Amino acid sequence: MHLKILRGFITFILALSLASPASVLAISDLDKDAILNNTPFYDPTAIQTGCFEGDFSGRDSAQIIFNYLVSKGFSLEQSAGFVGNFYVETVGTFDPTIENFSGSGARGIAQWLGGRQERLIEFGDAQGKDPWILATQLEFVWFELTGEPVVPGVDGGYEGPAYEAILATTTVAEAAETIDRRYERSEGTTIPERIAQAELAYAEFAGEAAKPGETTALNCGGIGISLDGFVFPIKTTQSAVGWCSNSFSNCHGAAWAGTYYAYDIFEKRGGGAEVVAVRDGIIRGFNPDYRCVDPQLSMWIEGTDGIWYFYQHLDATVLVVGEGESVTAGQTLGVIGPNAYVGGTCSNTSPHVHFAASHVRTSMYRGCSQADCPNMDQLIDIASVLKAAYDALPQ
Repeated sequence: MHLKILRGFITFILALSLASPASVLAISDLDKDAILNNTPFYDPTAIQTGCFEGDFSGRDSAQIIFNYLVSKGFSLEQSAGFVGNFYVETVGTFDPTIENFSGSGARGIAQWLGGRQERLIEFGDAQGKDPWILATQLEFVWFELTGEPVVPGVDGGYEGPAYEAILATTTVAEAAETIDRRYERSEGTTIPERIAQAELAYAEFAGEAAKPGETTALNCGGIGISLDGFVFPIKTTQSAVGWCSNSFSNCHGAAWAGTYYAYDIFEKRGGGAEVVAVRDGIIRGFNPDYRCVDPQLSMWIEGTDGIWYFYQHLDATVLVVGEGESVTAGQTLGVIGPNAYVGGTCSNTSPHVHFAASHVRTSMYRGCSQADCPNMDQLIDIASVLKAAYDALPQ
C-alpha cells in the first residue's frame, strides 16, 4: 500500500535508524511520550450504529488496537507488529479517516485502496456501521484475514495467506516486517520504523494486555429480563430501541384494523440486530418467505408458559433455528431483516420486529381485521412485561 510519510520525515527516521548499532530505532531514540500518549485518540465508543465485538479497552488508539488484536488470538508480539504498521500508515495519528498525502485515494488505519477500500465500505454498509471509525476498521482487518464476522453479500478471508504468515512469527520485529510485506504490501522502505514502533507498543502494552477471548463489546446491546424471566425480543440497548420504547401500548402497527395488541419494535441501528426468544418453548409455524428482494422470516414460539409468541420481519437468509426446535429464553432466533415488508407486498418500512403474544395461535396475517383474523381476541396485552424487560436492557 502507499504510505503517507513525508519525504523529509522518512529521511530523518532512516538516518536515525542507520545510526543505531542495532540497525533499527532503539526505544531511547524516540520520544515515547509523544508517540504513545499524545497522539490523537479517535474514540471508537462514539458509535452511531453497529455491533462491535472484541476488546476495545485502552487509554489511547494504539492500546485499543493492541488489545483488540490480542483478544482475537494474536500473540503480544504480533499485535504489537500491527500497531507499528498502523502507526506508520497513519503518520503516527491512528486516524481512521486519514487520506494518503499523495492523492492516491488510500484511506484508513491500513490505508486501504481500490477494491479493498470498496470492500471496507461494503462491509460497513451491510451492517449499518460507519466504515471510517476505528472499531469498524479493526473488525475489517480481522474480516480480511479470517472472513469473520460473516457478512451476507460481502466476501472476506481473502488475506488468509497473510494471516497464516503472521501467525507463524514469534518476535516483534518478525511480526512487524511480515505484516508490512504480506498484509500492507508497501514499498518496504519504512520497515525499520515499523519495527521500532512495534517494539515501543510491546514495551508499553504487553504487561497489561487483555487475554485472548476477553471482550468489552461496544454497542452490541444485551439481554433485558423482567423479574418473572420474560426476555426483551431484541438483543439491544435502551437507546437503540425506536419510538415504541416509551409507550408500548401505542406501539402496534397502524395498518391493522380494530383494537389489538401487537408491537412494532424498531432498532435504530438498522437490520442485523439479534432477535431472541422471550420464553422457553418450541418453534412453531416457521415461515421463510423468499418472494421479495430481502426475504423475510416469521415464526411462532409455543412457550412452556402456555402462551404463543409471534415474530415477523426477521432476515430469512440467516436461519438460526428451525421448525420444531426447542429454544430457551434469551437464545438467538435470527436477526432483523434489512427491510420490513408490509401489506403482503414488497413495499417496505424501516427494519423492525413485529411482535405479539396470544393465548392461542392466530392467523396474524398482516392487514387483516379482527373480523377475518381468527382468534384475534385472544391476543394478550403484554405492554407492562415488555416495558419491564426494556427497563432491564443496558443503556
